[in-house]
Amino acid sequence: MQCNQRIRGLASATLLALTVLSGPVSAQTPYDDGLSAAYDKALRGKTVAFVPISLSFDIPQAYNLGLKRQAEKLGMNYVVRDPNFSVDQAVQAVNQLIAEKPDVMVVHPLDANAFDRLARKAVEAGIIWIWVNNKGNENGNAYVGGDHYLEARLQVKLAAKACEGKSGKIALIQPPPNTPSTITGTRGVEDELAEHPQLQLVAKQSANADANQARAVAATILKQHEDLCAFIGLWDGEDVGIPPAVEEAGKKGDVAVITTGAGNKVNACDKIEDGSYTGYVSYDVATQVDLINSTIVTLLQTKPQPGSTPFAVYNHPIAITADNMTQNSCWSMSRFEQPLD
Repeated sequence: MQCNQRIRGLASATLLALTVLSGPVSAQTPYDDGLSAAYDKALRGKTVAFVPISLSFDIPQAYNLGLKRQAEKLGMNYVVRDPNFSVDQAVQAVNQLIAEKPDVMVVHPLDANAFDRLARKAVEAGIIWIWVNNKGNENGNAYVGGDHYLEARLQVKLAAKACEGKSGKIALIQPPPNTPSTITGTRGVEDELAEHPQLQLVAKQSANADANQARAVAATILKQHEDLCAFIGLWDGEDVGIPPAVEEAGKKGDVAVITTGAGNKVNACDKIEDGSYTGYVSYDVATQVDLINSTIVTLLQTKPQPGSTPFAVYNHPIAITADNMTQNSCWSMSRFEQPLD
């Protein structure tokens, strides 16, 4: 840690001056406020491993940069294994890491059910297991991420407002149906719709995390329901295909597009500003990075038996519209590209 190095350097210079003036003095140790030395000891040399869905999009890219930056700052080792959307390769990577026994595993799964057995295997091996933004049935040590159920309910509320005085017909476009966020988000949409009898779900279809497929699906739905008033999508990486379909149908401004995602400026606020999205529910991955890093240092200091006392840290969803958007509503990747020192 550069800060500690500077402190040690100043202390050494002071000791040298005292030695010259008054003879030998006893060696000094770095300042300890009662917890700082134990904090350093608990973290230094530990290994944190990260297995994302893929490092090809903004959510895991932010996680990766944020985890790496903290590890370098605190003298920890950092390992990342990118399966690039392959569940089989992700399972293989997790199995290999369990054999290598890192102190902490941070897992961002595409198909969380495929990881349940691995989560049990990891905690039985004494490894801290942290789910991020997607959670399996096994709790591991912690879940840190968005509350996708509440996010989806908030999306329906935005749709209800956008559909006032219109047909009330909405369409839901989903990512792959086996992902935890899709399952949870769909339940949130259905439960909130029950509170809005003026709304009618006329289409529900998966675009399999493919923006081009989302565009084609949206175009078909618009032909089938010319009086549609809103699309709800459960992931902005896929839903970016919806606005072009709306524009091609000559319905930009008439059909609302409401999505959810990480809150990256280029994928959220910029698209609210240009009219692509009517509403955006952010689970604010920039905040999640800080929460994940805090969870790591807390578990390494408190040293619970892995899997014995699971807990969750949900960050609150943020609804962004043209009416409430500010310069602080979204984050940029450059936030994670500067070192902490």
